[in-house]
Amino acid sequence: LRTTRRRMEEKGIILRCVDTERDVKGLYNVLTRLNRDKHRMISHPYSLFRSFYQKLKPLGKAEFYVAEKEREILAGTILLRNNHHWEYCWGAADATVAKIGINTLLVDMMINDAVAAGAKTMGFGSSSPNDETLLKFKSRWGCVNRPINHYYWNTTPRKVDLNNGMPLLRSLIPHVPLKVIQLAAPYAVRLLA
Repeated sequence: LRTTRRRMEEKGIILRCVDTERDVKGLYNVLTRLNRDKHRMISHPYSLFRSFYQKLKPLGKAEFYVAEKEREILAGTILLRNNHHWEYCWGAADATVAKIGINTLLVDMMINDAVAAGAKTMGFGSSSPNDETLLKFKSRWGCVNRPINHYYWNTTPRKVDLNNGMPLLRSLIPHVPLKVIQLAAPYAVRLLA
């Protein structure tokens, strides 16, 4: 952590919690770009994150942590809280700073805040068993990988593999302008649901 912190400070990057909706939009842009370029996926709609900021953050049920340089958001994480359980839900870093390990410092900041607030548990969200890099990142924080059990009544829902499904469509996603992906997100979520 010390080396990562030193590298970050040398580049003039600071960590903080968001204080404006502009920050949330900046984090959303980083997340959308990462999902498009690296994961070949469409992000959740911006309205979801705006709702977290407008409705849950004032109640202490959501927090957004960001890394910025000269008011430009370069990385961030989104955390949801429920009583004494904190859940790390989304994280993203711009490709220009991903190698520094800024998300590691953001997670460290979240964990320190959780401990200070008396949280009893912290989750790191679900991950595909095929995403070995993400599972390794989570294991370094002491996360235990557990299976998710699904129970259905009457009918089995349509299964969507977000990591490997729809290869032709996913091969096109990195070529779509970011703004188009952001505008399409609410419709894509309805189609996949």
